[in-house]
Amino acid sequence: MTKSYYIKFIPTPGANGSLIEYRETTQTDWITPSVPANPTTLSQYPLELEQGKSYYISVSAVSLSCSKQKAIITVSVPEAPKVPCCPDGYTMSADNSSCYKEETTAPDITTSGMCFAFSKKNAAYSGNGAWIYDPGYDIHLSLDSTHRLINNEYWTGNPNGYGDESNPGSLTNESVMNRDSVWVDSDCNGNKDPLETCTLLQFTYFINLDSSRRVYIGISGDNTFRIDINNKTIVRCEQGEQDDCAPAPPAGNDGVVVNFIVWHIIPVDLQAGPNYINFGSMGDGSVNDAFAAIIYDNTADEIIAARSDSDLKIIFRTGDIKGQRIDLAECPPGWQLDTSGGIGHYVCRKVTNVPIQTC
Repeated sequence: MTKSYYIKFIPTPGANGSLIEYRETTQTDWITPSVPANPTTLSQYPLELEQGKSYYISVSAVSLSCSKQKAIITVSVPEAPKVPCCPDGYTMSADNSSCYKEETTAPDITTSGMCFAFSKKNAAYSGNGAWIYDPGYDIHLSLDSTHRLINNEYWTGNPNGYGDESNPGSLTNESVMNRDSVWVDSDCNGNKDPLETCTLLQFTYFINLDSSRRVYIGISGDNTFRIDINNKTIVRCEQGEQDDCAPAPPAGNDGVVVNFIVWHIIPVDLQAGPNYINFGSMGDGSVNDAFAAIIYDNTADEIIAARSDSDLKIIFRTGDIKGQRIDLAECPPGWQLDTSGGIGHYVCRKVTNVPIQTC
């Protein structure tokens, strides 16, 4: 790259003009530019000099009656500072770690006027405790994914995850899924209702970060669950990679499907900048369907050691969205539904990330 300089000088009185020449300090041959006119009758002359090099610049008077004499100066052109930058149309993350671009289009609202309600409690819901996964897990949470069992009373509940409605004191010892399960309430009367088989229930939690961070997301669903973040599938507990209408995910070692008998805790690396965390679940068309999710801003060791909510830093939990309005909506392939703007402001969103450039 070059840098523009103006060489300024006082013309010699009586001379016909001033001749400008230059050469690199490591070279012997002088260069005589011709544009603009050289010799020049002006008192300055533009030069384009390459960055990171040193030059001798000569200014000499041109006259028929005088001998040619040169005034020589040395110019060192500094290297341009290297700064991070993004391509046109992209925004740089707050920690300068990546560039991202957001695009939106309108979703197809298929059903409106619904709310969230707590789901009917079930003794099976995460009554077998929690599995916390190591990084590198399979997105379908296959049994080949390395995980550790957490089965203290905070996670399993007592007895077997299910609090007795007639004994309010027992509800404090419910399993984690029973504490936070929700499902659709079609008429917003506070009671959950069936959702037609193969209908995907979706909602979005948005978090904008100053720097990248690892969080853990706990999740279970009756019957299926999934997580997509910025158009990337993080977890998809369904039967078959392309089958959104799956009745149940693969079975565990005991032959029982593990989509809701255990609480799945997954390490998720969020980027600096916008993170649109889309949760999805499908039931079997009965009123017993349920879904729960919690985002923990904790380490794996802190989660394993937890014995109560107060031991954890919970960013989001589905138990807090009871009574909130919800619409069912769909997006074109390649787009992710974003409900974080609330009813009437749903969008289909596409987030594209590219590496930082150096400019």
